[in-house]
Amino acid sequence: MPVFGKILAGFNIIAAIVFLSLASMDWGKRTEAQYQVFRAKAALDGLPLDDKEAWLGEPDEPIAPRLSKRLIAEMFGTAPGGSVLGGAEVKTVMDEVARVKALVAAVISSAGDKKAAIRGFLLDQTTDGQTRDELARRLDPASPDSPEELEKELNKLFDDALSGGVTVVPAENPQAYPERTQKRRQIAKLLAFLAPRDMDWQNRVQTVVGVTAYTAAVDAQAKALEAMTDRARMILRRDQSNFVGEYQMYLDTLRAQADSAASLDQRITREQTLLNEQKALLERYVVETEVDDPANPGKTKRASVDISLRARVAEFQKKLADQTAATTAALATQADLERQIFEVQQQIVLTQDAITETEKRLRELEAKRRP
Repeated sequence: MPVFGKILAGFNIIAAIVFLSLASMDWGKRTEAQYQVFRAKAALDGLPLDDKEAWLGEPDEPIAPRLSKRLIAEMFGTAPGGSVLGGAEVKTVMDEVARVKALVAAVISSAGDKKAAIRGFLLDQTTDGQTRDELARRLDPASPDSPEELEKELNKLFDDALSGGVTVVPAENPQAYPERTQKRRQIAKLLAFLAPRDMDWQNRVQTVVGVTAYTAAVDAQAKALEAMTDRARMILRRDQSNFVGEYQMYLDTLRAQADSAASLDQRITREQTLLNEQKALLERYVVETEVDDPANPGKTKRASVDISLRARVAEFQKKLADQTAATTAALATQADLERQIFEVQQQIVLTQDAITETEKRLRELEAKRRP
């Protein structure tokens, strides 16, 4: 082979090696670019609804088998879900619903206050104010509703989400969205509002159902919450109006009672003053007056005399005691006189009997002397 041919063959071999290297690099970049596109689409649309779901335009290629370990690890690596509802990685939305249903049941079963645990998962699922108020009443510890009845309602939401049909359609026109889109939004709402204040959990829900469905569900619930807020404001204004009327009525009543209390206070003060005066009169009431002078009979002198009721009562009691003693002595004298009179009367009777007997004997003697 001529030298030129050998040189040409060498250049061809080098060119082939360069071509293969460039082709390999281009294939790697193309594969990475396809992965990033797939990753972005997964972030936008979320995990497949089930093992059979395929993207639009690729009906014969289910999505779930195409989810690599790298993709799943990247998706859940930044959205583990938090300490309450977070957990293992899943490949479909239905798998996540089943996992969360079992986890919620375990949380409720181990809770000391089951109603409080159910309240945290169930109350924010409501979409109108009246239903929320009624559910809040039933979730109150004083309500007769049992935790088992309330847990059945929560489980029904999970069962509806796991069923084939769409039992809760979005707030928008359902005819404008395919059934699987409606189902994804239904599940997005259920999962998102199990723990709406847990940002770690919200990140996981967004990863599982996709940004599109998550945003639609949150936006629909935001509108529902806005309507509930308007209702609450209307009720608040009504209650405020009622309160103002009742407050004015109670205020007028309190003012009338305050006036009555002030009048009673004045009356009590007057009665207390009179009572003190009466006590003073009862205890001691001294006046200057003219009294008989024992040292100068027939004359008087100025002296302080206690004419209080207590002094007058004491003086009356003394006089009464003296009079009682005098009466007792008089009665004793009278009794003695009556005894003496009785004795004299007895003597008189005896004397009269003796006179009668003497007269009788005299008449008998006279009768004997007559011829």
